[in-house]
Amino acid sequence: MQAKGKASWLFSAAAAALTAAAMAAAALLCPPVYYLNDDVTMRQILSGAYTGSPDGHAVYMRYPLTGLLSLLYRIWGQVPWLSVFFGGCFFAVILLAAGELRRLAGERGWRLWKVLLPGGLFAAGLLLPHFVYLHYTVAAAVLAGGGIFLLSGGRWGKAAGLLILSYLVRSQVFFLSVPFAAFVTLWQLAAGKAGGQVKRVLRPQLICWALTLGGVSVCLLIHSLCYRQEDWREYLAYNAERTELYDYTDFLSAKRYGKDPGRLGLDENRLRILQLYDTLLLGKDEVSLGETARAVRADQEQGREALAYLGQCVRKYYNSIRYDTAPCSWVWLGALLALAVLTAAGRRWGRLALLGALEAGRSAVWVYLIWRDRFPERVALALYLLEIPVLLGLFLQTLGEGAGKREEGGPGEKTPSRPGKAAIPGRPAGCLILLALAGLLTAGALQWRDVSGRVKEQVRLQREWDALKAYCGRQQDAMYLLDVFSVVSYGGMQYERDAENMMLLGGWMTGSPLARRRLEQFGGEDAALALLASEDVYLVAREDGGTDWLEAYLSERFGEAALTQVDRIVCPGENEGGRVFAVYTVNR
Repeated sequence: MQAKGKASWLFSAAAAALTAAAMAAAALLCPPVYYLNDDVTMRQILSGAYTGSPDGHAVYMRYPLTGLLSLLYRIWGQVPWLSVFFGGCFFAVILLAAGELRRLAGERGWRLWKVLLPGGLFAAGLLLPHFVYLHYTVAAAVLAGGGIFLLSGGRWGKAAGLLILSYLVRSQVFFLSVPFAAFVTLWQLAAGKAGGQVKRVLRPQLICWALTLGGVSVCLLIHSLCYRQEDWREYLAYNAERTELYDYTDFLSAKRYGKDPGRLGLDENRLRILQLYDTLLLGKDEVSLGETARAVRADQEQGREALAYLGQCVRKYYNSIRYDTAPCSWVWLGALLALAVLTAAGRRWGRLALLGALEAGRSAVWVYLIWRDRFPERVALALYLLEIPVLLGLFLQTLGEGAGKREEGGPGEKTPSRPGKAAIPGRPAGCLILLALAGLLTAGALQWRDVSGRVKEQVRLQREWDALKAYCGRQQDAMYLLDVFSVVSYGGMQYERDAENMMLLGGWMTGSPLARRRLEQFGGEDAALALLASEDVYLVAREDGGTDWLEAYLSERFGEAALTQVDRIVCPGENEGGRVFAVYTVNR
């Protein structure tokens, strides 16, 4: 027992050291950056850069997690707590997955040292690119996928913890993970029924579901209480309408409305503001985003034949698997085929039918998201990171069943299998596992090449963003309002501080109490009022973008107004594509 405990401790220490080394190497190779400015906006809110004091209302992330992070920023604001939290999530998932592999190895734990190294490299190749090029949607999928992998081995406590954490990071990803977790439970039930051990197999599954649903319910209650104020309820309704318009229609890409803005019930100036996504310039009740979204949706679907459009969505689904989502699609297909072949070889026809139902369900989800015009790369990636752990976990469990049957029953004996408890079999299966890990590592290396290229581009853009921050930081008492499409390509480095006097004119925080609170410090609850009311509020936009539309809008709303350029910001690398920004004030 003492030797066993020592081996377990050595394994955990080695796995932790290998994981930490892989993450450090990844960060050295590619400076960690955020995929979109969504994560940066949440960091600004939590750290206090957005309003001047840390706040837990990060909207897409949930209380009580956001409350805890904002409290940590209050106590020790020099630490980049959100980035540290995301890094800790990746570290925990990789470490827990390694521990589960060792548990499945049972008494043959020493053999797992042979797969520990390629397993760690697989994590570095397939998961850590999303640590250095991070989006909270993907981080939530990594947590949920890790929880499902642990659930496939009956580790109910750790699985429930990761699933609840996934809900707190992004609830939509958690709800997407529920069908995959339910599939694991059904599979385990079928396995237990075949082995005559339904109660033994089902008990940890039910405990995990009870803990997860109970924990999510408590978090939902806390979150609801923290958003119970009337102004936050109004904002959430507004944000749902904003999401419908910008994320679920072709409003931003369609050019047909510019010739006839009246078809949406808008005049030319307000249509231009909406299409430039600078909605913070609009008055509180000036435009109904919900009505605009419904008008765009009706116009978009006019004349569309449902069956023909469904066929287009199915073709897009096929093409996304074949061309757009490699190498994750290769890993998914390889894991699916391996599990299907192993299941068929064992004549487990009921579970094979379940596997078919899983793939039919995942196809329906993908086609539905394409139908709704909401299928960005990060959502596709999240779905892969939810499904691949299901297939890998059940593949290892099915291998373990075969090993248990061969070890416990002699030739001709029919001995019930013990799902999730038997050891991974010997050399043939060990070679198969190593081959699978080699394939995963290859796919991860290809993904790393793609992600590292994106990170290099983001680092180049970061030099421009740093020039903007440095300029705006010279006058801390001023507020700089940023045109969205002038700066939308900027994300931000993960472990750096935010600029505290810069605010986007668009995005999901427009219309929020936090945005109004910051603008009221400068004399207005919307950006147009603040520009007119204070000499310390400036508009920053690309110099070649033009401002005639804004002058026309301000003059219509407030009387004659003119934008005056007071300065320009020349970013590094101008001759290589660096940008030049103009700084404007408004005069009446």
